[in-house]
Formats: sequence, C-alpha cells, structure tokens
Amino acid sequence: SAARKHGLPVQMCMALPSDLMESLRLDSVTNYRASSDYAGGSNYNIGGSALLAFALGLRPSKDNFWTHRPASAVASGMPWGPKQNPGSNCELNTIIATLSTGPVGIADKASDSNVTLIHRAVRRDGLIMQPSRPASYIDA
Repeated sequence: SAARKHGLPVQMCMALPSDLMESLRLDSVTNYRASSDYAGGSNYNIGGSALLAFALGLRPSKDNFWTHRPASAVASGMPWGPKQNPGSNCELNTIIATLSTGPVGIADKASDSNVTLIHRAVRRDGLIMQPSRPASYIDA
C-alpha cells in the first residue's frame, strides 16, 4: 500500500504464478522479472510466463545483461568460463530484453557499454522500441 500511496511502480522478481495472480490485488505491480539469473543457462526463456503476464496486464522482463563482454573477462575467463558466459551473445540478450516489453536493464560497467547495440533497442530520447505485447511461445 505504501507504493500505491506514493505512486511508485513495483517489480516482482522471479515470481511464481501464484505471485503473479496476487498482483491483481496490488495496483502498483507493473512488471516482473520472467527470466532466471543472467548467469544461468535459461535466462533467455521468458516465453511461457509472458503468456500469463500479458493476460494479467503485466510486463515481463529479462534479467540485466552486458552489451559486450568486458576485456578483463575475456582475458581472465572470469567471472564465467568461456562456454558458460551469458555475455557471449549480447545481441540475443538485447533482442529478448526489448521484445519482453518490460524494463531493459543494461549491466555494463559505467562508461563501458556498446552504445551502437543499445541504440538498436532504445531511442536517443530513452524510449524502448518494444512491441505492443511480449514475445511468447507460439500458440499453434
């Protein structure tokens, strides 16, 4: 109720379907993180929960991501090994985050972002170029 009183939007993180249903009673909930952690192997998989989110009037989002793999990580292999690094496909991360219809979280070190890639998803005035409904599994 404090968020509603002050007009603040609320994001749920890794919510269960029961949590999303509860959001119907909470006017301040506008979006939720539909993906697992960025370091996890399934952080691209938001399609199934996006169907429920759209039906409930919520915007799913993908976890924050790097727009390029920092040189220090390339040289050291840290924080992930070369085959485990979720930052290895920055373009896919950007596409999924944009098509999610939720917040797009850039997680690069300050002043070390791939601005060209960001501008493919976000206009210079800050508007995220998103579809009217989130990307989801195909209902065939």
